[in-house]
Amino acid sequence: MGIQTIVAFSEALTYFQEQLSEGTTLANRVLATLDCSGGKFLAAMPEGVDQGKPLNLRYWNSTLSRNEYSDFARMIKSFIKTANNAVLLQDTVEWNSEHSEYVSRAVKYREELYWNLVGPDISETDLLNLIRTPILPYPFCAFFYTRALSPTSNQLDDDDLRQVVDSLVGAAVGAFDMDSFLIWWRHEVPVPVD
Repeated sequence: MGIQTIVAFSEALTYFQEQLSEGTTLANRVLATLDCSGGKFLAAMPEGVDQGKPLNLRYWNSTLSRNEYSDFARMIKSFIKTANNAVLLQDTVEWNSEHSEYVSRAVKYREELYWNLVGPDISETDLLNLIRTPILPYPFCAFFYTRALSPTSNQLDDDDLRQVVDSLVGAAVGAFDMDSFLIWWRHEVPVPVD
């Protein structure tokens, strides 16, 4: 299992855009402004998949390895260890984060909840807990950007969202029955995978 480049760019683009369109304000801003032609699509899927055949990102007809979440958590961990790099996870459930051990990572834009993943101090276990938890239901979206937000409160404003969109280098949506991820990544930025 590994994160591999998707050959069928236009099919991946259509799926990616559909998933973003069902997301929150940030997902819709990314959808409205992102020129995907400046990047490539990647997915965590089994080695040796015949990409000459149609690739259905909504369904996988064979068993995935179940390492997809770990692969994705390592990708996030590798990305956020660099100063100013961060990832925002959208959460589409109205949820009270007050009593969560991750409350310091919860930020809101109006009433929308996001999880702010920044800094090398977050463990891979915590990343796995955040991306696998049921509080992140369909549609799953993660936004990789290079100007980490440091909100003075747990509230984001329009300028914060604009900063994320302007410095976006990657975005991920759930794929293959949400057991994996389709990732768009900007060409000139190295993919943070070990």
